[in-house]
Amino acid sequence: MRFFFVRGKVPVSWAQLISQPSDYHKRMQHSDFQHELSDRCDPALISILRLQTPAQKLAVLDAMWRSARTLVAAGVRAQHPNWSEANLTQEVAARMSHGAVGRA
Repeated sequence: MRFFFVRGKVPVSWAQLISQPSDYHKRMQHSDFQHELSDRCDPALISILRLQTPAQKLAVLDAMWRSARTLVAAGVRAQHPNWSEANLTQEVAARMSHGAVGRA
């Protein structure tokens, strides 16, 4: 298990670090701070996002990434039905990384 130091405090694990709201997060929950894009977002959504812990936000991001990967994989599978699973996985990685990962 890796440990991280936070401003001279006792070492904490990454899981502990992201599960506890930071001072910044606590201030933002109760502030009237307006982000430059907040006029384009639903106020209810902004309220929900401010109440989420960093761990919850990361869980949502992870679910969105997995959904995107599933959709890309379905598209590649439809375009290339005869490809092996290895070729499919490599093409999905290439598309998701905008070409940073090489193709077969």
